[in-house]
Amino acid sequence: MRFTFRRNENPQEQFNDYFSTYRTSFWIDRQWYFRARWGLCREHLSICLYSLPYAFHGYLIPVNISHLQTESTCPADLSFSYDSVRQIGYEPWMFNDRVMSRVQLMNIESLSVGLPLDSRSRFVIPTFSNLRSLTIDNLPADSELDLQEILDCSPDLKSLSFSSWTTTTVPPYSLESSSIYRLNVNPYGEFDRRYSYNPAQCVELGRSPLGRQCRVLNIQAEELFCILVLTSMMGKLRTVHIQFENGPYYELHQKEIIHALQECLSSRWTITKYSYGNITIQS
Repeated sequence: MRFTFRRNENPQEQFNDYFSTYRTSFWIDRQWYFRARWGLCREHLSICLYSLPYAFHGYLIPVNISHLQTESTCPADLSFSYDSVRQIGYEPWMFNDRVMSRVQLMNIESLSVGLPLDSRSRFVIPTFSNLRSLTIDNLPADSELDLQEILDCSPDLKSLSFSSWTTTTVPPYSLESSSIYRLNVNPYGEFDRRYSYNPAQCVELGRSPLGRQCRVLNIQAEELFCILVLTSMMGKLRTVHIQFENGPYYELHQKEIIHALQECLSSRWTITKYSYGNITIQS
């Protein structure tokens, strides 16, 4: 549960007054323990409260706060499993304090993370054996080996997404994974704008190991010709979600564009969605 209060002059005392209701004998005698992660968000006190052992699939934490702290009602020598957690947007600061530095997440299925990984990450997430979906929140230059290391440890990974990058070349490079079949290469680049692939980059994508085995692709492209490149080069491709930066133009000329695509695409492809520069085709 998340709570937000207007902070007073002493937020520590304000938090203690609130959390003291869970330190009473009613809870302690029954061994019903609670943990709170709290901090400051502008003029507010933000609290994330949950019982122990942790029982949620997502990792709950206050957002956009400063001075993050952790308090528990359980004895210091007790540790509790977080094995229920299946998804997390990992940030190093989440596990910096004394209590949370001992937490391990053993069953992560969906992970968002920036590269390179910090040294604590491999303790917090010691295994990627259950990982199904991976989103790279930040991809700096020279991070391909770091990403390949994650892929090598993820035998059941199905989906790989890129939400932002700061590289001069575009993924997925020569990355390899025999299990991935869904690619999302629709990230934000410089100036917080979606990156658009040109035809030459679509050729590189189609020739890459992950491109050759991709069945579902989400991408933003510069021009219609990119669709023809992708569908002709990626032999296992079954669904393409493609966006174009100049959405108003594609909406204004919808009929002409649909006709041109139907004339040029192989007969096995069908346009199943066309809306404001967003096109979905399936085979």
